Amino acid sequence: MNETKNYSITKSGAVILEGGANRGVFTAGALDFLMEQEYYIPHVIGVSAGACNALDYVSRQIGRTRDCMIVTDEKNRYVNKNIKTIVREKKQLLDMDMVFERYPYEIFPFDFDTYFASPQTCELVVTNCETGRAEYLDDRENKERLLAIGRASSSMPIACPMVEIDGNEYVDGGVADSIPIIRSLKTGHRKNCHYSDTEFRLPQKRGNERLGAVCGGIPQIPESRACACKPCETL
Repeated sequence: MNETKNYSITKSGAVILEGGANRGVFTAGALDFLMEQEYYIPHVIGVSAGACNALDYVSRQIGRTRDCMIVTDEKNRYVNKNIKTIVREKKQLLDMDMVFERYPYEIFPFDFDTYFASPQTCELVVTNCETGRAEYLDDRENKERLLAIGRASSSMPIACPMVEIDGNEYVDGGVADSIPIIRSLKTGHRKNCHYSDTEFRLPQKRGNERLGAVCGGIPQIPESRACACKPCETL
């Protein structure tokens, strides 16, 4: 476990971390750079693969997301590439037990202490299977519940089973809110940074012309990090 340190937290703003399965490694590179600069944005919202990025950003673990997504040891990989076992033995395409049980406790230890102590706000987006609406969850006390929220946010329908939290069943947050910029705006943030490897724009509706302002003060990401920062000044 890493020792909890006093890190510099920006005064305002939010960072939006979208999903995209292994494409999340692009976002991981950008966040690793920010952590190397000890630059921490106060409000973090992650969905699907972005939820995994969010957890490691708030826990200050440089390189952990990359290690989890680019696994070199065959026996520790979470993607089941054997079609026969998926069809005949009804195994899952993605081994979520590996990602949210063995990874955080054994293979790539997650720093729960630093996460729980962090002054940053972190919201992981999940989709409620009964209402079909997005919910924004976190937990700063219960390790199992926190991992369940992360698992639910990353559980793609069909590829993964539903996840039960507090008596409700949830799936991938990307189903209901794949890019939660509106959530950030509703919580009062006018400076938002959206990390993605694809271009994003809000729908052209009246009143959206200046939504989000700019992501001022964000350190420039070196091209070698292979990440595209899409600040909201382009809206």
